[in-house]
Amino acid sequence: MKRIFQLASVALVVLLLATSCGKTPSHINVIPGDAFGVMLLKPGEMDRDALVKQIESNDEYKDAMEEIREESEVLADIFDDFIKDPNSLGLDMEAEMYLFTAPNDDEIMFGYVMAMKKASAFEDVLKKLIAEMDMGIDIEDADGFKKVVLPMDAGIIIWDKEKLLVLGSDGEFDAEATAKKLMNQKASESVTSNKDFAEFYSNCLGFNIWVSSNIDNMKEQIQMAETFLDIELNDNFAHLHLGWDKKIGEFQLVFKMRVNEDIRNIDPEKVQELMEETDMLDGIQGLIGGRSSDDDYYYDEEWEEEWADELEATEEITDEELEALFDELEAELEKVEE
Repeated sequence: MKRIFQLASVALVVLLLATSCGKTPSHINVIPGDAFGVMLLKPGEMDRDALVKQIESNDEYKDAMEEIREESEVLADIFDDFIKDPNSLGLDMEAEMYLFTAPNDDEIMFGYVMAMKKASAFEDVLKKLIAEMDMGIDIEDADGFKKVVLPMDAGIIIWDKEKLLVLGSDGEFDAEATAKKLMNQKASESVTSNKDFAEFYSNCLGFNIWVSSNIDNMKEQIQMAETFLDIELNDNFAHLHLGWDKKIGEFQLVFKMRVNEDIRNIDPEKVQELMEETDMLDGIQGLIGGRSSDDDYYYDEEWEEEWADELEATEEITDEELEALFDELEAELEKVEE
């Protein structure tokens, strides 16, 4: 079975070698406006027939298919059909796919969004899987949608003729009500209304990740940290784009991090003063010294005395001296790890 998943991963990687995103598809509006992390996959153009021939001629693929067919003819047929035609699952494998994380009360919810190609075909495949794996669940109607409630209240799969959402959380939540709300969500309520996400989306390639430091259900913790550090921690964003440029035969990797004005204008001396006032360097020293069996930090006395004079001299330390200090700390850490 392990080889099956390896081959499937390779096939999906090939599917996701892309150029750039085009017109914004409607199913992206399922992603909530307060999402703070989005992974976007954009399938690219390829010679599907050539890819299928290459996969089917692979000896490992042949062995893997024999292995899975011994366990289940149904699963083998579904996988074989998928290799020949990814859209056989009823989902639009040529459309963008999204994974997201967003606040859910005091917890975090996560979702997977895809475009639907043919709902009836998807339901046929799902029924086969449910029966073959004896999952003890059923496809149900849900106010204009179809749904499957996952075992152990792990989440929900909900879909209509245009889109599919798999939704879960690391805490308790009303999965069905939340899913229906997201499926009916307007563009103005979705993540596409975020200006930074809009810029991120305009530059997307095959594999893309967007991360924001604006996490609504952690406002209190963030405000406490801001008061402590005297630094604004919101409005920081990271963009990652990876894709294949077929014209020049090269992979493109773009990483961009945008930080707010407070962080851009941070004073290194202020950081140093904060480290001294909060004994942060002592904490670093404890980490380097190691941890006891009961997870309490302990200090080596000789090492502590050796660094005492160094720590006292940090009041007027220069940037160069601070850098040298951290280099020395790293060297000590490497010794401990060895």
